[in-house]
Amino acid sequence: ECSGLAYGLAPLFGCLPAWFRFAQCLRRYWDMPERHAFPHLVNAGKYSMTFFATAGAVAHHATGNWIALTVHICLFLLAAAYGYTWDILMDWGLLYRPKEGQLLREDLRTST
Repeated sequence: ECSGLAYGLAPLFGCLPAWFRFAQCLRRYWDMPERHAFPHLVNAGKYSMTFFATAGAVAHHATGNWIALTVHICLFLLAAAYGYTWDILMDWGLLYRPKEGQLLREDLRTST
């Protein structure tokens, strides 16, 4: 079984990329002239789910009981669903249809 300082730091280092993106989202929200929760705070919520899922994993490892395992699985699934939904809808724009019947955006870029 893993233990010690290295094991205790692994979740912290694992959360660093999400922490940096979370901080970026908060900064972008703060820099907006008119602050609205969408899109920057909602995007920050996606990255904050990483913290909750990691905390659930740590709690499960620390206690080893089935309740912590259930919480860990639920938090992980929620974080994955949140991230996947955001990626599909916002980052990739796969379901965005600017005009009825139009499946592609108007300004297409071609590689040369």
